[in-house]
Amino acid sequence: MIDFNKELAGYDFAAIDPSLTGYRYEITPVIKAFQSTLNRVGKELNQTNIQLEELLEGSGELQELDRIIASQQETITALKTDKSTLMQGLINVADQIEALYRYSLAHEEAGRLKQIQLLWKKVVSELAGLGISVIEEENIPFDNRLHAASEVKTDHHYQDRAILAVIRCGYLHQAKVLRKALVVVNNLAEGSDADNDR
Repeated sequence: MIDFNKELAGYDFAAIDPSLTGYRYEITPVIKAFQSTLNRVGKELNQTNIQLEELLEGSGELQELDRIIASQQETITALKTDKSTLMQGLINVADQIEALYRYSLAHEEAGRLKQIQLLWKKVVSELAGLGISVIEEENIPFDNRLHAASEVKTDHHYQDRAILAVIRCGYLHQAKVLRKALVVVNNLAEGSDADNDR
């Protein structure tokens, strides 16, 4: 740093301007205060530089964390896709067993029918263990969130809009419909119109 006292001592203010001689000792404290302020600003600038370097280092760490998070999100998306594919495969297998079960119901052979009913119950139980519920109830009200009407019939032994038969089961996973059940729906209004037409 510049030593202002030493510098000022080197000047002969009287030789430069005799009127400045009286101010020589008044200017020295002002210059010292200015030098002290400059020293303080220099220290603060140094501290600010250190903080900026720390921020830049932290920024690099944040970028690395962002890359890790993006990679993990890609992995999660891939796992969800795999899970969806696996569930669809399970449903396809269950469809084949259900087709055999429904065929056996229509073409009764006592021994074989019992075996296939047991097999179907085991499949439904295994799916339930995986969190997949089967929509296969009959004689309950039609619910368009769970059922898709394949056919409409009239049967006065059942309530209006009751499910008369399940053609193909539907499936739920954690309250999300994977596929609606394909059903036959009772429509008494249609039957009464047909009776009135006769």
